[in-house]
Amino acid sequence: MPYAEWDERLSIGIEAIDGQHKRLIQMLNDLDDAYDSADRQAAAAECLLKMKAYSIEHFADEEAYMERIGYPDLKTHREEHAVFIGKVSDYEAGQIISYTPYQDMLRFLKDWLLAHIEGSDQKIAEYAEGSD
Repeated sequence: MPYAEWDERLSIGIEAIDGQHKRLIQMLNDLDDAYDSADRQAAAAECLLKMKAYSIEHFADEEAYMERIGYPDLKTHREEHAVFIGKVSDYEAGQIISYTPYQDMLRFLKDWLLAHIEGSDQKIAEYAEGSD
C-alpha cells in the first residue's frame, strides 16, 4: 500500500499542475520505499535530491501560472514553497552527513504536501475559476 495516494480531492483542475502533484506524491512513496533499502541513508538522500530538484521545477511552473492569472497571494505562496525547499534541503543534508528521524521526515513531507495542495493550491484554482 502506498504511503500517500492521489485522489480527486487533491485535483485543482489544472492538468499540468495536477500531473506534477501526482509526481511529487510518487516521489514521497519512493522515499517511503527507500526505508527498506539495504543502504537506507543513501537511498533516502537520493530520493530527497530528486524531490528537491523536481519541487523547484514544479514550484517555478506553479508560480509562473499564478503570475499569468494575477494571483493576489503569490508572495505568500512563494514563501510556503521556500519553506518546503528549505526543509527538504535540511533533511537531505541530514541523510548525507548524519541521521534524520525517518518517520518524522516522511510525516512532515506528506502532511506538508497534502495540506499545501488541498489548501493553498486549491485557492489558486478557485481564483482562476473566478477570474474567467
